[in-house]
Amino acid sequence: MMSDPPPVWADAWLRLLLPARDVDTVSGDLMEEYRENVRPTRSRLAADTWYVQQVSRFAWRIWAWGLVLAALYVSRMAYDWFVPTSNFAPRAEVTTLIMISTLLVVGASSTLRTRSIRAGVISTASALIVSAVLSAMALAFIYMNWRSPAMLAAIQGSGGLTEAFTMPIIMIIPGTIVGAIGATIAWFRSPSKPRSTD
Repeated sequence: MMSDPPPVWADAWLRLLLPARDVDTVSGDLMEEYRENVRPTRSRLAADTWYVQQVSRFAWRIWAWGLVLAALYVSRMAYDWFVPTSNFAPRAEVTTLIMISTLLVVGASSTLRTRSIRAGVISTASALIVSAVLSAMALAFIYMNWRSPAMLAAIQGSGGLTEAFTMPIIMIIPGTIVGAIGATIAWFRSPSKPRSTD
């Protein structure tokens, strides 16, 4: 039991979240705490849950970026629902540019902090997943509390309710690609050594 490892995926995620200089120290300390104090006194599920909670504390940047992305998306949807239009092109252009810029920054900032392209990609994907969940919750709240015939007509005119809820999920893969571009640019422009393409 003392040698039981924590969830491999959680340890890998932790390593991607940390700056390169802190990876071995933080991961090692957390692993030691898990093996010596947590796992011997708890069930496997409880110990693993504890470990994931600890890792999640290091993921505040991902939660913050997920919140920013969700706020951008929900703001756009709410604007379409409350201020209907027949010409969505200007709104789409502005929203697309802001989202692309934000995703480039997510990938680049994570890569600069960790010196790893893979960290930039994983951070972007994780932030997009968080954003999709938060967006669904916020849109459901808006829909349930302000639903009216006018809003229903505006929703239908802007692509429908299904599109509003599925778009953040659909955007995970292309959004991650944009984040990967930002990560790659940051990696090549960063003078810091050592660097890793991992």
